[in-house]
Amino acid sequence: MATVNLCVRPDMKDNNGLLPIYMIFQHRGKRFKHFTGLKIQEQNWDVKKQEVIELNGNTARWNNTLTKQKIQLLNATQQILKEHKDADVQEIKEAFYKDLFKCGSEFFAELATFIEESRQTKKESTVFVYETLIKDLKLFEDADDYLISFHNLNSDFYVQFTGFLEKTLNNTNNTISKKIKALKAFLHYASDKKLMQTADFEGFGTKTIETPKLSLTDAEVERLYTLNLSLNKDLAIIRDIFMFGCVTGLKYSDIIKLKVDDVTEDKLLIINQYTYIKTRIPMNNYARFILKKYMGEKGYCFPFVQNVYANKHLKTLGKMAGIETPIKVSIHKGDKIIEKQKPKYELITTDTARYTYAALSLRAGMRPELLIQVLGQKTINALLEYSYFSSPMNDFEMVDCWNKKFF
Repeated sequence: MATVNLCVRPDMKDNNGLLPIYMIFQHRGKRFKHFTGLKIQEQNWDVKKQEVIELNGNTARWNNTLTKQKIQLLNATQQILKEHKDADVQEIKEAFYKDLFKCGSEFFAELATFIEESRQTKKESTVFVYETLIKDLKLFEDADDYLISFHNLNSDFYVQFTGFLEKTLNNTNNTISKKIKALKAFLHYASDKKLMQTADFEGFGTKTIETPKLSLTDAEVERLYTLNLSLNKDLAIIRDIFMFGCVTGLKYSDIIKLKVDDVTEDKLLIINQYTYIKTRIPMNNYARFILKKYMGEKGYCFPFVQNVYANKHLKTLGKMAGIETPIKVSIHKGDKIIEKQKPKYELITTDTARYTYAALSLRAGMRPELLIQVLGQKTINALLEYSYFSSPMNDFEMVDCWNKKFF
């Protein structure tokens, strides 16, 4: 018998201390997890009743949204099992998502189509933003009684929607900016299909606050590299993929797609998906050693691990390796700047590997023009993003060059 339960995920607490609310669906020993789009503080969740409590006037509204999604999932389950009694969990999940976002609206139907088409050409992380956007738009519709259509995406909608993201969903300015950019990408798509009569959406402003890019030191890389993971194969795979990025400078998406045929004469053939620059990267001893663990006769070099899953467990690995240096983090919400200190391991992501390679290469004396080629960048200006965060390297060079003076 199919069951649906609601829970919060303490293991996925965000930078604001909020826990995501998930629906856990189980059927015939299999299950899937659905993020409802809502996040709350732990004290605002009743574990036994599986509902929100004392949420600044939004309690009834959010519980209604959760109940609505739960009913939709159960209805989708009942309907598909009626048509096909042997349907598996994946089929039920697809039926649920199809029902969740159709709602008789041309806008949401087109957005769902846009997301499906994007899976073929966009990065996994980009598609994830699109999926989050469609959930947020539905939550906004339900919460503000705003019926979204291609005809009312104007400045009033923009003000209300961004206000909802900031005040109700507690999004930071950068997160809001990311979602508005995703929305504009879809609206350009819809405009090309002649579904819109206005281009008001061009005025939807986005402002991303540049944040320092995190890199690891030589000592931190060594501790992670030598971490004993013989009893945890999954963590060992994630660690090795991350370390391969640290010693080659490859993006996570390029590493996951790396095929055995792309490795010839101790070199890696990489084609940058944005600049289309073809690069042959010679492998150092570390890269060869890591790759040797996984290389088969054909297919991909490494096991496939989703970026989101890797990001989650990299924090665990960082903690195990004792990467705990306090890092000051500035969070921009509206016109407020909230500063917090976090242990460094909480900030590690798959991107950290590429930044680490750049920082350590510059620190070791690699010429910037050579590093540009390795990273697949077009100009020296593009490299500044990587050198910006490398303050230890900058500090060393600025002091060392003057320490050599004799006056």
